[in-house]
Amino acid sequence: MPSNTASQLRTPSTSATSSIVQVRSWLLPLIAAGVLAVLGVFTNRTLLKAIRANLVAELTTILDADVAALRVWLENHRLTAGHFAADPRIRATAEDLVARAQQTGGRTEPLLESVEAERFAEILDDVVQSFSYVGYFVVDRTSRPLAAQFQESVGEPADTDLMGYVRQVFNGDTVVTRPVHTAQPGLPEATVNRGDRPVMFVGAPILGSDDDVIAILAFGIAPEEDFTRILSVARLGESGETYAFDEDGLMISDSRFGGDLFRIGLLSDSTDSAVLRVNIRDPGGNMVKGYQPKTAPSGWPLTRMAASAIVGDDSVDVIGYRDYRGVEVVGAWTWLPEYGFGVTTEVDAAEAFRTFYFLRNGLWILLVLLVAVSAAILVSSHLIGRLRRDVTKAEQLGQYRLEEKIGEGGMGNVYRASHALLRRPTAIKLLRPDRTSPQSIMRFEREVQLTSQLAHPNTVAIYDYGHTPDGIFYYAMEYLDGITLNELVGRYGPQPQTRVVHILKQACGSLAEAHTTGIIHRDIKPSNLMLCDRGGAKDVVKLLDFGLVRELEPSANDPSLTGTTALTGTPLYLAPEVIAKPASASPRSDLYALGAVGYYLLVGGHVFGGDSAIEVCGHHLNTIPDPPTQRTENFISPELERLILSCLEKEPTQRPPDAKTVLDQLQALPGVAHWTDADAVAWWAANRRPTGETWHVDFNTPPSSPTSVGAQKSVIVDVHERSEH
Repeated sequence: MPSNTASQLRTPSTSATSSIVQVRSWLLPLIAAGVLAVLGVFTNRTLLKAIRANLVAELTTILDADVAALRVWLENHRLTAGHFAADPRIRATAEDLVARAQQTGGRTEPLLESVEAERFAEILDDVVQSFSYVGYFVVDRTSRPLAAQFQESVGEPADTDLMGYVRQVFNGDTVVTRPVHTAQPGLPEATVNRGDRPVMFVGAPILGSDDDVIAILAFGIAPEEDFTRILSVARLGESGETYAFDEDGLMISDSRFGGDLFRIGLLSDSTDSAVLRVNIRDPGGNMVKGYQPKTAPSGWPLTRMAASAIVGDDSVDVIGYRDYRGVEVVGAWTWLPEYGFGVTTEVDAAEAFRTFYFLRNGLWILLVLLVAVSAAILVSSHLIGRLRRDVTKAEQLGQYRLEEKIGEGGMGNVYRASHALLRRPTAIKLLRPDRTSPQSIMRFEREVQLTSQLAHPNTVAIYDYGHTPDGIFYYAMEYLDGITLNELVGRYGPQPQTRVVHILKQACGSLAEAHTTGIIHRDIKPSNLMLCDRGGAKDVVKLLDFGLVRELEPSANDPSLTGTTALTGTPLYLAPEVIAKPASASPRSDLYALGAVGYYLLVGGHVFGGDSAIEVCGHHLNTIPDPPTQRTENFISPELERLILSCLEKEPTQRPPDAKTVLDQLQALPGVAHWTDADAVAWWAANRRPTGETWHVDFNTPPSSPTSVGAQKSVIVDVHERSEH
């Protein structure tokens, strides 16, 4: 093996350029931080504006939906009360009862024992039960119940709070009241605590024979039930709630935060309803987080929302204000003058702006990191300079002039180069000095030595090998131009079987020589097979990356080379025996991978897929592959399909014995036309690479776009080296 001595060249211009680059290395992040700060301020404002606009739309929509549902519910109760008040039986009975009350001077006992009271009970008891009312009343113009579901209510005057509603009904209107405290005896103790439990009423006029209003039919409604439930039809997020309140700032529907209200002292019992017990007033701070107001709730001002709604302003606030818990919220509200109460929907500002806060904090963190990176680069600039000098020393290696780094892997870097005299384009691989160790050097040398033994035209050629005086090892290989099979299928989809056979025959020729020489490739995959234009011949296959090769009989003198017992290769193309026992790799393992490559070319997809390498390996061990004809509509001859599937047998002994046998079977396939030079020329002409287009390789993901083989080679090297490190 020849060894070349590399001269190190460093010109003043190179040093100046290096210094400029060092300055830029720490200055650019600072500039980026400044630009990011400006963009951040602009983005912050734009995003905040967009989020607020979205909140306005969402809050308004939810409020409208809840209010619409509430109106329907209230109207249904009005219609129900009006329907029964107009019932001829109710009208006749009420007229008789009013007459009896006048005859008896309004005494209670005759009313309770009257036939009319029994008729009302027969008709209305079922109504109360069916509509979940808490009782019924028939009230005369003296505002006293003449009949009721519960007898103790008869003869008792109506509550003062209800007198206004009573007069409105006697004027001919059907009315639904907002929740009020009532001591009306007609409400049962089991349902309502007198003078404490809030109740809503719906009252309708009962007309006499001359169509004058002679009495009122009223039903009691528990606001904690449907009234509160209706306002929960729609709400925003985990903290959103919709509730109603009266002109005094009292909540008249229940709160979803009952537990919090008890803990912060706004409710005296954890089972209490918030209806008519909680003031919609601003405590001055977040009581949920421990704020303690210095005054009683009656001294607190109305919340911004309540103060606006009570004077009739329908509005939306997405800037933020404190609610009755002192929590910062955003909300929308409206006042319903026909019912005498307002409705609002609110959501905690912390939840409403969660996305904005997350992005804003992320931006600040990024700015801090950029400044920190700039400082770190500045402190370590002398180390960077040293590394750049090392690269500069490798600028001239013997007769090879390095032109551009085209790849970087775990063990080495790959450069495009040219021979100083022959001007022949070459790919040079350098073993990184910081990774130099006896074991890595032995592996590097073994890769070159084994690959250089191969002379097949379909195998990548090794030109030279050497090292610099300061110990940088390198070797030179042919620089190819073309695309990998992975790129071929990724860009152009499944290939016709004629072309697949043409490709596989060339790959078999390369493998046949390697196996005969005693070398197993162990990493056959689409990205390690390239289609090239060589000397005017199109579709010339090159088998790349013998970095994972293993000798069939490794030397006993190099026990440090433990690659034979490590799981290496690509899971999508690993033979079952290699997964189960890496040391069992054989030429038939390469044939399994080659069959998987042929399968991939024919159907445009891998034999097995999965969400993880473990899942893919499990399929290789246990799952029988689908025949290619089930995965594509393209024609595949039965003989070719059988050959591909025979290479994919789980047991190595069931596969063809060697690559030469596969080559012979490919050549003897009946009914499969040949892929001719004319076919190849036509394809390459139709898919010509755009003039001047340059591709760059992403070494963290498999290649998916055409690239020069020098760059492709670096990808292959990188795959191997990441598996070792």
